[in-house]
Amino acid sequence: MFRAIFIIFAGRSKGVYLPLQRIMLNPSKYLTEEGLALFQKMMSSLDKLNNQLNIALADLTCEDEGPWDLFEVMHKEMLFWEADLRFKHKIKKEVIEKSKATVKLPYNILLGILCLVEAELYHALNEGSELKIAISSEPNPCVTFSWSGSLYLQNLEKVAELIKPYATLTKNENSLTLCFNQ
Repeated sequence: MFRAIFIIFAGRSKGVYLPLQRIMLNPSKYLTEEGLALFQKMMSSLDKLNNQLNIALADLTCEDEGPWDLFEVMHKEMLFWEADLRFKHKIKKEVIEKSKATVKLPYNILLGILCLVEAELYHALNEGSELKIAISSEPNPCVTFSWSGSLYLQNLEKVAELIKPYATLTKNENSLTLCFNQ
């Protein structure tokens, strides 16, 4: 199902891209100098979107079992979530590695778990919040999310139930720890 959705999105973005490339062949015919600068930015954004769709499709269909370095995966996740401009510019973020931690799961399942937890947490953060993400390996591979301020995690119990076969969630006042069952 996801594969079909991504193929449709990729097809639609290419459908937009092709007529725009015709404009690029003779920009002076269609655009002012100011319009050309904006058009080039738009084309660059469209290129980035196509690349992100291709990467996301590859990630979602990857069933390789790793082991996956959690620190590297979390850095990649930050890039994904920074597509949300509020998260990118209004939330101060830091990812630290307390100890080397790897997870042996199919990659698409690992990303699905992280995405569920992150969606619940990141959307609840207030502008100006500080988010610290710590990776550790004791006793199991864990990711601890700590934040400034208070927030309400509305669907945390549902998320915990969904990921139960693979990981556990522990919430404290200003932190949430995701530990993988390894």
